[in-house]
Amino acid sequence: MEATVIIDEPLRNPKSNCYIVTYCYGRDTIQCHEMIQFRDQVLMKSAPGRAFIDFYYRHSPELIKIMQKSSLMSDAMKRLSKGFISCVLFAMHRRKI
Repeated sequence: MEATVIIDEPLRNPKSNCYIVTYCYGRDTIQCHEMIQFRDQVLMKSAPGRAFIDFYYRHSPELIKIMQKSSLMSDAMKRLSKGFISCVLFAMHRRKI
């Protein structure tokens, strides 16, 4: 089941959800929570990380529009995001050890 993502206004608020993860998994999911945590605890702490966040929020709305029109693109992005989230979770939990 795909979540509805409102993309009329950019989500530049650091407390906002992640566009692509919200689209793929839903707003109130562990995946969304973990990616927000990764953004806030890791990416926000460095200039390259903040640049990535800015790039992500600038370009994700267009990617969501494409995903909404193409089931092939949507399925591909879901598979890619699943792998990326797995890597992020591994890295974050490894840092805590």
